[in-house]
Amino acid sequence: TFDCILLGRKLAEGFIPHWANVAANPEDTEHTAGKVFNDTYKIVFTKTLNPTNPMVMGCKNTVLAKDDLVTKVTKLKSQEGKDIIAYCG
Repeated sequence: TFDCILLGRKLAEGFIPHWANVAANPEDTEHTAGKVFNDTYKIVFTKTLNPTNPMVMGCKNTVLAKDDLVTKVTKLKSQEGKDIIAYCG
């Protein structure tokens, strides 16, 4: 029921590579969930990461947001689409 995942930088550094690995391994018991998380649009809120960071460059459907969190989330909520999930660490 969701089509966007919001993540902070610290959580994203573990979350994104983990689910990408799960999605890439059809033998993994969580493979289906991994594909869902890997294929879903992700926004990483950060003040320190840049687009050339290896974690970001290798991430499918992932963008960095360095602007105001409230403004970004308010804009997302006004757009057409499914639910937004926010994972916090």
